[in-house]
This record gives sequence, C-alpha cells and structure tokens, in this order.
Amino acid sequence: MVSVICIVVVVFGVFVVRKLCAEKYDHVSTISTLLTFLVAVAAAGVAYNQLNESRVAAAKSIYREYLSTALSHPDFSAASYPFNAPKFNSFKAGGDLEQYENYVAYLIFSAEEVLEVDELKEQRGWCETIRDQFKYHALYLNSSMANAMQYASVVDKLIGEGIKMYLLEKEIHDSNGNPAAEMMLENFRSECQP
Repeated sequence: MVSVICIVVVVFGVFVVRKLCAEKYDHVSTISTLLTFLVAVAAAGVAYNQLNESRVAAAKSIYREYLSTALSHPDFSAASYPFNAPKFNSFKAGGDLEQYENYVAYLIFSAEEVLEVDELKEQRGWCETIRDQFKYHALYLNSSMANAMQYASVVDKLIGEGIKMYLLEKEIHDSNGNPAAEMMLENFRSECQP
C-alpha cells in the first residue's frame, strides 16, 4: 500500500515538474527542491515497507524457533494432556518444571512478537494457532506458578480463551459429552479475534 502511494506521489511530482519547466525556466531551485522532496517521500515509503517486511520475517522466525523447540521437547508441547494423566503433573521442581516454565515463557514471547505485527495479527489462522498453543498449557497457565495475565492485552485474552477451551474440553471428556459445553467450545473455535 505504501509503495503504491509513493509511486503516485512520484508520478504526480514528475507531472508538476514538467508543468513548471514548461512555464517557467527560471525556477530551477523550486523544481530541484520539489524533486528532492519527492525522492525523500519515495525513499521513506520504501524504508517503511522494508521495515514492516523485516518485522514480519522476524516474528515468523521467532515462532518457527518455538516450533523447533516444541519438536525437541515433545513432553512439553501439550503438557495439559491427556486429561486423565496430564504430562504437566509429572514435572518435578528444579528440573523438568523449570525447563517447562522457560518453554512456556518462550511461547508467550513468540505470541507477543507475532501479534505485535499488524499484518500477522490480521491474518486468519494466527489467532487460532496461538490460542490453541495456550490451551495445551492451560494447567500451568491457570496455576499460581504462572505469571499469566500480565502480558500484552491480546496475549492475555488468548491465554484466557485457551484456558477456557481446555476446561470445556475436559468437562466434555469427563461427562462423556455435555451439550452446553460442546456448544460453548464450538463458539470459541469459530470466533477468534485478537
């Protein structure tokens, strides 16, 4: 979008310069000032576009690193499951638990980086993906050990929704189906907005 605006400004500037040159040859200073301004506007537009693209690439890279960590530590990747024996309950203080806490902290950092970039925040799929990642860690995020609900508001919201989704899934699992819980869970799945 910014690139298109820059192109329009440059084309308009060239048109104005031609018009000025055709009418008054003695205003070379004015024309050069105008050209300098137009080049500066175009350069600023290009720089802004490159900055935005680098922010998108950096956020995706950070999330990709988180996924790599998840593959390296499969016992951490869905610690709130299975419902009848969550992996989270087997983590021991000082060892696995400390590593797991850092793992979840990296997930939260990754989520903040992705959702801070407007282009990614608006793309369909990121909201659901990040919320589901929080759901896999609902037992920890809902415990007193976690410092949940102190992050960016969009991340706090998705953490809360992930916890609620987990609790609804557990309720459905424990009761062999609860129509009200199933309907609420389906509403969460269909409506994710950061």
